[in-house]
Amino acid sequence: MENFKKIDGELIEDLGDYIREYYLKNPDIKIYVGTDSAQHGKYTKYATAISMLKPGKGVHVIYKKTSIKRERDIFTRLWKETEHTLEVGEYVHNCLDGIYNNNNENKKIPILHLDLNKSPKYKSNIAHDVSVGYLRGYGFEVQSKSDSWCSSFCADMLVKN
Repeated sequence: MENFKKIDGELIEDLGDYIREYYLKNPDIKIYVGTDSAQHGKYTKYATAISMLKPGKGVHVIYKKTSIKRERDIFTRLWKETEHTLEVGEYVHNCLDGIYNNNNENKKIPILHLDLNKSPKYKSNIAHDVSVGYLRGYGFEVQSKSDSWCSSFCADMLVKN
């Protein structure tokens, strides 16, 4: 997987090696993946964050940004957020499978965060149930707003800058 960077902008040469090394140095971390998108003129920008939370110490965030021609349909844009999250989530899981101490052996790692709202009064609800069900079908634990800080805060901050 290419084009992931640290928050300071430094390019990560080998994402798999980076994640494995970080985990081996910090075996108490929890890992989250989330994506957000924003419309910017003629483009839709996506940011996917991998957040490695060290309890009581903070979070280490690495990320990837992509842009495509403006996506006019809200469901399609939100579904692409789900697809980006799944792609990176599967990659992280495969990198750490067999070495990550997962207390919930019935679920894959990482935990996936969606920037979708459970409440029908918000536009992002249009893709909520199908996205959550889709990702859970792959074996992941999935959280959405207001519990999805990796997408709602980390990826949101990245996609706006």
